[in-house]
Amino acid sequence: MRLLWVFFLVWPSLGAAEVYRFIVEENPPYVDPYSSGKGVFVEKISDVLVMNDKELELYFDLWQNIPPRLHPEKAITLTYQKDVQLMEKWAFSKPLFILKTGLLTEESTTIHWKHLHDLRGFRIGVTSSVTYGEKFEAFRTHLKIIEAPSDLQNIEAITGKKIDFMVVEKYMLDELLEFIPTTKKNSLRWIGKPLIHEMPVYAICSRNYVGCRQRLTVLEEGLTKDK
Repeated sequence: MRLLWVFFLVWPSLGAAEVYRFIVEENPPYVDPYSSGKGVFVEKISDVLVMNDKELELYFDLWQNIPPRLHPEKAITLTYQKDVQLMEKWAFSKPLFILKTGLLTEESTTIHWKHLHDLRGFRIGVTSSVTYGEKFEAFRTHLKIIEAPSDLQNIEAITGKKIDFMVVEKYMLDELLEFIPTTKKNSLRWIGKPLIHEMPVYAICSRNYVGCRQRLTVLEEGLTKDK
């Protein structure tokens, strides 16, 4: 079933604002039709467009419906994939966001690790049905993995000393910490060096759309410095 939420942000201007139409797939907390800002990525994109006197027109749809809509609707979407086949048809921005997956632990925990084998012997919390990059997934059988149904339950497991670390993406973690009491939040530490995994997020639009490249440039100039 097609999702047809539409969201507008307009910065007051003397003339009609140029409209940037985005068609995106739901993927909380990054893109979320049910949150007030429609997701962390949408909020950041909105801020950039507002600062450039642009208007955001936002549609949510299932991914299989999005690529056929991009050219006829002169629209942009976000993707986590980039390969030669895709680049033949779509123009890609520079990475607008980087999903950085690291380790969360208690503030009192001391560890200096460089390679995944340094994590052997520790209780590592992961969330069911979530994958954490090829290297981690290939090595996970050598680790003491403890699965939980949700990231929040893994955070509770850390504060309850049932696990030593949890694997979590930083934007996701920032969202989760909004639901954690301050005392518990202050007892936690995110380790982002080295990373478990990182994944770039791109904006794409049809190469056959004349305004595509210029719009991607506006997004790049406003967002690449955010990483």
